[in-house]
Amino acid sequence: MKQIYKQLILLIAVFLLASTFSGKSTLANSEPIVKVKLVNYLGNKTSIPLKITGEYLLDGTSLTSGNQYYVKNENGKIAIYHGSKLLKSSDMPLTITPKEYGQSHYANINGRNYLGTMRFTKEGSYVRPVNELSMEDYLKGVVPAEMPASWSLEALKSQAIAARTYIKARISQVIDDTVKYQAYSGYTWNSSYYAKTNQAVNDTAGQVLTHNGRLISAVYSSSNGGHTESNSNYWGSAKLPYLPSKPDPYDPKIEWNITLNKEQISLSGLDLSQPQLWWGQVREKAQGNELLNINYIKSYIRNNYHPNTEIKVTGIPKVGVGSGYTLADSGTTTGKRTTGTLHVEYIMKDSSGNYVRDLPGNLPDNYSTTLGGPSRYHTSVDISEKGWPGTATAVVLGRGDIHVDAITGTVLAKKLNSPLLLTKSDEVPSVVLERIKELQPSTVYLLGGESAIDSSSENQLKTMGYNVERINGASRYHTALKIADQIGAFSEVFITSGDQNSPDALSIASYAASKQIPIILTAQDKLLQSTLDTLKKHQVNKVTIIGGESAVSTGIVNQLKSLGIGDVSRIEGPSRYHTSIEIAKRLSFDTSTLYFAQGQTFIDALPGAVLASKSNAPVILTEKDSLSYDAEKWIKSLGIRPSVVYLGSEAAISETARQEIKNALIGDIKVHVMKKDNVGIGVLRAMMGGTLFKSYHIDNVAETSTQFAINGKGFGHGVGMSQYGAKKMAELGKSYQEILGHYYPGSVITK
Repeated sequence: MKQIYKQLILLIAVFLLASTFSGKSTLANSEPIVKVKLVNYLGNKTSIPLKITGEYLLDGTSLTSGNQYYVKNENGKIAIYHGSKLLKSSDMPLTITPKEYGQSHYANINGRNYLGTMRFTKEGSYVRPVNELSMEDYLKGVVPAEMPASWSLEALKSQAIAARTYIKARISQVIDDTVKYQAYSGYTWNSSYYAKTNQAVNDTAGQVLTHNGRLISAVYSSSNGGHTESNSNYWGSAKLPYLPSKPDPYDPKIEWNITLNKEQISLSGLDLSQPQLWWGQVREKAQGNELLNINYIKSYIRNNYHPNTEIKVTGIPKVGVGSGYTLADSGTTTGKRTTGTLHVEYIMKDSSGNYVRDLPGNLPDNYSTTLGGPSRYHTSVDISEKGWPGTATAVVLGRGDIHVDAITGTVLAKKLNSPLLLTKSDEVPSVVLERIKELQPSTVYLLGGESAIDSSSENQLKTMGYNVERINGASRYHTALKIADQIGAFSEVFITSGDQNSPDALSIASYAASKQIPIILTAQDKLLQSTLDTLKKHQVNKVTIIGGESAVSTGIVNQLKSLGIGDVSRIEGPSRYHTSIEIAKRLSFDTSTLYFAQGQTFIDALPGAVLASKSNAPVILTEKDSLSYDAEKWIKSLGIRPSVVYLGSEAAISETARQEIKNALIGDIKVHVMKKDNVGIGVLRAMMGGTLFKSYHIDNVAETSTQFAINGKGFGHGVGMSQYGAKKMAELGKSYQEILGHYYPGSVITK
């Protein structure tokens, strides 16, 4: 009898051993069923391939080995195809069930095997499979996914019990296969490589951890950095006695680091107003793990601030951690930080593919108006038609080849609310005469003496029936004073060079006309006595000199001060283009409209200064084929997108210059800055990815001139069991009961 009994015992042992190594699957009627969404290995797909080993049933339809099936989310329905043949389509989930639960019947989803039932659901536009299987078979897919199958058996048993406790507490939920819950690899365990993990699950079958008769929260992580963390420290939940914060002598303190270059993309030398020229060629300096960090950061920015955008990170100017740590149960610090700082600079395209610029919106096609014709005389006519579409009581006529008389006359033209037209010295061009007829003025004012506009032109106008008044003096300087007298009372003047090659006065003309401030001309080194007399007569108390000392010397400043004029200032720049911008910066213009004039043949734009004065708009000088850097910078600094008027045709301001002006108006691509200052350390981990920013246990952030290096220990939250700590304890001969007792003190292993 004893011999028979021994043989029976031996037979049972052999059976159990074979079951352990084969990973045999069983489904007892009382065994809990786990429902797990397949996300980790599948991703998001609208169509997934399906193969069957053995046989599955779809509402009575048999799905068998050797056939290719597809599950699709199409037209808002779940559809299952055999090749191209539709088997079933439904608004509701579709379920396939094995003919018999076990290892002879399993489904292959996107190249990975799964036991049990498969329910296909809709998740937005995607297909989301939900695998339903026995808890013990689920654990055989979890343990080797969470802990290497080659590790010591006692460590694997600890993992199996912790994982079983974790899932049993959530058995009524639909979980997923990611580390958000527990990593689940499916039916991969049907080989000898998984013998120990299968044995660990089988040997501990049904065993769970409890505290005071209830399942514990059996959380775990890879490595705690040498110190376990309490649940209350990490998640802020009520403290659980079996999840203490204490030193862990068994954890190997796995080190990690993240290196981030401060400069990811150099914007120096790039035309920021035309990102389309370089967007596709530039990319972040980051490579390897750093590139993963940058991609995590970009995903965080998209998910939280700018959905559906394309982002390039240009720089990481600041990284740091706070001085605060969480506290252990003993009151000492844990080494785990509580706060951190991260600044990120980035550029982007919006969801429509448009570059996001400093100024919102797009520049309309009709952003500009050109007032220009085949000659300066035609241009003056075009300008008058724009500003005076009806009639005018007066017309001011200035010489078209020398600007000095006409420039001072802009103030008079504004006073008279009349256009400024240009003429030749010896005759009035026919296009100008026709325009005068259209305007029907009662008086035509001639600027300058007969050396500027001779008597033949004057007589030409008189014979047409116009009252003609000539405003002139012995020289251009005296003519400017005569024009000033026409203005009436004034206490402020602009003084600028009377050199016929100087364009300084053009940029001031629109402002002077708008504010009715006379423009006085002078020689380089000395004011005329008649100028001094005019200043005295009008009790001028404020003078602004336009141009540098080479145009208007300091001797003139001294003359002005000797008259008792205390408010004498100068607006100048190293070139006419700089001076033009300095005037625009210093004086109070309405910049909703900008007038552009060519800085070499600037006389074309004289009539435009009167038009600009009607809206107190500035006149900006540009070179024929390019916009100065100062002008570009100033335009971009306005913070608005003004409308533009070009004074002169493309012969005066070329298409190249106009494109540069347009680019400045469009604005530079915007460099955004996301600043996370002293935020919870979890925010930084979420931004940089938990697989790289591995824990809150951070030793330091090292900084060089070009990089930041974050140096830490551990991997994961550090609450509960350290998997690497369990490995070390098992290697030291500790049992799984001792391992679990160390990491979940006060808990009890029960069935």
